[in-house]
Amino acid sequence: MSKVKFIYIGKSLCKPPKESFYALKLSKKDKEKLHPTWNDEQIKNNVILYPQIDDGDEVFVYGLGYKKFGKTNKVEVPLFSGEIEDWDEYLKTWGKECLFYSISGYSLYSMDCCLCSSQNEFYSILECDGGIEKYQRYVENIECIQEIQKDVINEKFSYCPDWERNHLVDDLLFRPSYSIMGLLPISPYLDTIKDDEKLEKFYRKYRHHEIMLNHADYDRYDELYKLIGDKDGYAKYIDEYYEVKSKILHDIVDILDKEINDGVFPIQMYERVRFIYGDRCEALYNYILNHFK
Repeated sequence: MSKVKFIYIGKSLCKPPKESFYALKLSKKDKEKLHPTWNDEQIKNNVILYPQIDDGDEVFVYGLGYKKFGKTNKVEVPLFSGEIEDWDEYLKTWGKECLFYSISGYSLYSMDCCLCSSQNEFYSILECDGGIEKYQRYVENIECIQEIQKDVINEKFSYCPDWERNHLVDDLLFRPSYSIMGLLPISPYLDTIKDDEKLEKFYRKYRHHEIMLNHADYDRYDELYKLIGDKDGYAKYIDEYYEVKSKILHDIVDILDKEINDGVFPIQMYERVRFIYGDRCEALYNYILNHFK
């Protein structure tokens, strides 16, 4: 038996129930209100359960409001085991609302913005061709990619203070793509356009630092920077400082644009991934592109 792995679900704000919980079973009339396009067979064959999130004798059902527990509509629901092999059966028997609550402790329809990533991941799993088992390979590949990225970012930007490196890691990591504009759930994929922008951002920042250190005027710039830190030197050297700084920055922009336009920094995205993060990262990234569509 293997445990289900997630990227976001259960990683933050996680407070899953520790034992079985109660859920409200929707009546035929309630199902007709929520799903006016369903036919009689669908109404009959689809059991819909809404987990009890808070204490009390009511459950909030989106689209219907608060519904009270009665003698026939209160159902005890077991916890999801966490095992891959039990996912499909639990989903079929108890429904997506109870499954999400069991693994997260939150309503699938919560409006808490901090849950968006978890909700998007869950809906994307439901859309995944190949189901939960195939999704595990997605998680494994993404986690490997991000570990490679973290190592490279921390190495290449070792000159930055810790807070800035942490920000760069957060900004430059490739992230899972689970929806279109955060609205329409899709099978798990990668946002190649956004990731390509991150690759160029990485290159520009790293080369900016290299070019500046090797610029002919850098020593004078560094000297002026120290001089203007002194109260007496500020008025005397501030104009020259900005003049030298402006020249260096102008040259950096020109060099970077030339390198990118002339292909010093690769044009093709897969080549950019290999150029910055290496062969292993490129292989993992291409695996997702080829197997998750």
